[in-house]
Amino acid sequence: MRTVRNVCAGVAIVLSWACAAGAQSSGNALSFEPVAGEIAFSKELQCIVLLSQNPNQLHIYPVANSDRIVNLGGTPLGVSVAPDGVHAAVAEPNVVSYVDLQSGTVIRTYATAESDEKNVIAAASYIYLFPSYNGDIVSINIASGAQTTSSFVYSSGGKLDPAGDAIYGTEDGLSPNSIYRFDVSSGVISG
Repeated sequence: MRTVRNVCAGVAIVLSWACAAGAQSSGNALSFEPVAGEIAFSKELQCIVLLSQNPNQLHIYPVANSDRIVNLGGTPLGVSVAPDGVHAAVAEPNVVSYVDLQSGTVIRTYATAESDEKNVIAAASYIYLFPSYNGDIVSINIASGAQTTSSFVYSSGGKLDPAGDAIYGTEDGLSPNSIYRFDVSSGVISG
């Protein structure tokens, strides 16, 4: 079990996790307030990836060590660790930052027309921005920076399947609610 407790007013913010039945759970006080609900885990690096605002940073928190910090140019809204486990995409207002988690550096930023999309998905060769409720989905080619916009009404986020060839998302707020499969096998999202 992994949990993040976010307690304000001077009380320490604590990460805790339990390993096996009967094992002691440990807690480590954080020196920052994480963005609520924005936590990712890199199995390959055995680290937790968190965001903080004011200052705008991505935190690489190895399970066995202390926090490593990557300064970001804007307010972080969402984070996704890529399938390789060593890169992450961070959504910021009008920008997506692509981060190397091993070196702890932003290796590329992509300007976007989407101002406050927090639903970001990092795949092998593309980054996808989903609307928070209603709007366009943007596919960003990591190597070239080329962006393709696809219009899907009321698609609010999604998750990359383990094979990396589809994103599953929901259409919320309409009757009936629906689940969608977006094909990303060619890179650019299609539905």
